[in-house]
Amino acid sequence: MNKFLPWFPFQSIEATKEYLYTNIYKAYEQEIAYRYAIEEKASHKVIGYIGISGVDEEKGSAELGYGLL
Repeated sequence: MNKFLPWFPFQSIEATKEYLYTNIYKAYEQEIAYRYAIEEKASHKVIGYIGISGVDEEKGSAELGYGLL
């Protein structure tokens, strides 16, 4: 999925869980979270993600990122 960024497959379920709890789930502790899975409608298979980060309410700006399989 990721060709140019340094993201590599996890080597274990434990490593996957650690990443999810320290990076992904933590975002949902905030008042507003912007991380979503992208699902293929016909098969219900997750094919990517979309997220908004770096929200600066004063400047009215943010960063939009996505990844597709």
